[in-house]
Amino acid sequence: MIEYCLVGAEVVLGDDLRSIRDADVHVRDGKIIAVGKGAAPEGVPAIDLDGRLVLPGFINAHTHIADAAVKEVAFNSPSGTNIFFPPNGLRFTAMAAVGRERRIAAIRSAARQMIASGVVAFADFTAGGVEGVRELREALDGLPIRGISFGGFAGVPQGVEELEANEGGLNPRVVAQVIETLQAADGFAPVRASDLTDQAMTELRALAFSHGKPLATHAAATPSYREVSVRRTGTSDVSRVAEHLKPDFLVHLTAATDDELRVVAEHNIPIVMCPRANVSLGAGVPPYFSARMLGATIALGTDNLMLGSPDILAEVNFLALLLRSNSQSPAVVDERALLHAATLGGARAIGIDSTLGSIAPGKSASLVVIDLRSDNLGYSTNPIASLIQRATVADIEAVIIDGEVVHGTL
Repeated sequence: MIEYCLVGAEVVLGDDLRSIRDADVHVRDGKIIAVGKGAAPEGVPAIDLDGRLVLPGFINAHTHIADAAVKEVAFNSPSGTNIFFPPNGLRFTAMAAVGRERRIAAIRSAARQMIASGVVAFADFTAGGVEGVRELREALDGLPIRGISFGGFAGVPQGVEELEANEGGLNPRVVAQVIETLQAADGFAPVRASDLTDQAMTELRALAFSHGKPLATHAAATPSYREVSVRRTGTSDVSRVAEHLKPDFLVHLTAATDDELRVVAEHNIPIVMCPRANVSLGAGVPPYFSARMLGATIALGTDNLMLGSPDILAEVNFLALLLRSNSQSPAVVDERALLHAATLGGARAIGIDSTLGSIAPGKSASLVVIDLRSDNLGYSTNPIASLIQRATVADIEAVIIDGEVVHGTL
């Protein structure tokens, strides 16, 4: 049995992410036993963390991690280039060219980078059907980070004629591939609504439900998502997925209207926003304020590894600056709401909030220890604001997953 107490730190506690100075975290066998002032029992080894901030581990709620094998492959791609969509998108042709061993090595490297940046779990949209899921599993073998795989189609699931007419369902061959992938993966994620008819989305929902697996997809990433959907079906992609796919979360919503965001919020579908990836592609800024005003659960993801790093701390830093720039008001940023998006919001979106996302008794002791004495963070008048505004991976003293120090030292 491994048991210890972290004592003397400022600790961000509970689902409301309140911070308490000089608090204790009692850990036993990878679980949090008690938190708060005076939570350290006598006789249990204590680790003095005076001058540190202890946070719940970060959750990266959306990645395409295998893209780490082809970083910056699309850096100078001209406007209009098919980067992401099968079968001939640049991402797919570049990934096929590098080979399986390089993809696995790149995934493992990216996972180590996430651990070092305080990410304790991530949700990946894993392309390539069951083989893509197997590559991810092999790459993560032996690493402490939790990787949740949402498998995808092995190819194009439906033909153009079916999609243009919005008629027909999944053929038996595709159904067999989906079942094989669902058996290996943690969930399933079609790329976008325009890849499926309404009937096919309903069928996919039934397949996932029968296997007890969650669903997710991209939606309203650009105006073209809506335009294609409306032309084919008379309805936006957001409305279609809410009605027929009924996903457990949606990714992007960058081009969503307020009415579409209201549909998502009314269906209690969390939104995973990826601001750095959106901006790097010239796709705009996620509608963070509108989604928050409507009461939607907001999470953060870093999207394709070929576009940027899988560092959620960098993501939240960027979003804070972006929100201030667009609103032209520094007062609009709520530091705890942004921290929520990087922790508990992500855990709720991807369905792991019973064990991760906040520091509470019974949850995993998966924590990030920030050094408030560093040259960067020293003399802060608001440690949570400093975390959101200026902290970097250099300020992370240690990362703990399931009670074990997996990066840095204490």
